[in-house]
Amino acid sequence: MIIKGGSRKSASFFAKHLMKTEENERVSIAEMKGLYAEDLPEAFRELKALSKATRAENYFYHASINPREDERLTPEHWEFAVDRLEHNLGLDGHARFQVEHEKEGRTHRHIVWSRVDPETLTLANHWRNYEAHDKTRFELEQAFNHEPTPQTPEPALRKSREFAD
Repeated sequence: MIIKGGSRKSASFFAKHLMKTEENERVSIAEMKGLYAEDLPEAFRELKALSKATRAENYFYHASINPREDERLTPEHWEFAVDRLEHNLGLDGHARFQVEHEKEGRTHRHIVWSRVDPETLTLANHWRNYEAHDKTRFELEQAFNHEPTPQTPEPALRKSREFAD
């Protein structure tokens, strides 16, 4: 299972990217939580409005959870996986939405959270987010009895920000 993500600000790019049907056989909004929005552009506008209290540029956090081709997650597994990642990133209670993609029979999800804490109006810090990704990956592989994935290298040891599946 691969989990990656980071703090972002390109809402218009992500709204288009997440709903691309040309590259995916199926695209669906799997969840809207803590938002009034009914579509992605509206959800991103809502997240941006909340961020105005912080003056943050990167006001949302985008992550993807990508199981191996032979690993299938039930709706309950997906809920557990996203909740674990949310907790490990320190985003409990933050507004979020999920978009599910299916391509060649393989399903993965994108999750977008507001980085703004709705109670304190402070910004969540993610300077060592790869540790939260690895912790979550390990917890999920244990819980779902999936084959272990190698640990993510420290940022300074990576050849690039992205690594191959």
